Amino acid sequence: MEIIESLVLFCFGSIGVTHILVDGEIFKPVKELIAKKLPEFFSKLLNCYQCTGFWVGIFFGFFLYFDVENITKSIVYLFLSGGASSNLSYFWALVLTYLEANSLIRMNNNNNEQN
Repeated sequence: MEIIESLVLFCFGSIGVTHILVDGEIFKPVKELIAKKLPEFFSKLLNCYQCTGFWVGIFFGFFLYFDVENITKSIVYLFLSGGASSNLSYFWALVLTYLEANSLIRMNNNNNEQN
């Protein structure tokens, strides 16, 4: 796979999977089960974009960069992948929050103008 394709796939994949894990309805029953059965730490972990994004990045990085022949480089790449995914996910969460807040303000302004 070309480097650009890998990068784009990593970026959108990590943002998408993180968003599904943190806010997706499809994962909600699993999160509720984790909240009941496991310590609170794990529930907090799955409600945090940066935390979940880090582990998603490590998961993706394992499949993209792990090389048994060069284990030191692989470990460094895993943590770099986790950090990159964490930052991407957090930034995207900020963008989504901004867009949502901005649309709510505009809806409120439109309702006030109509009254």
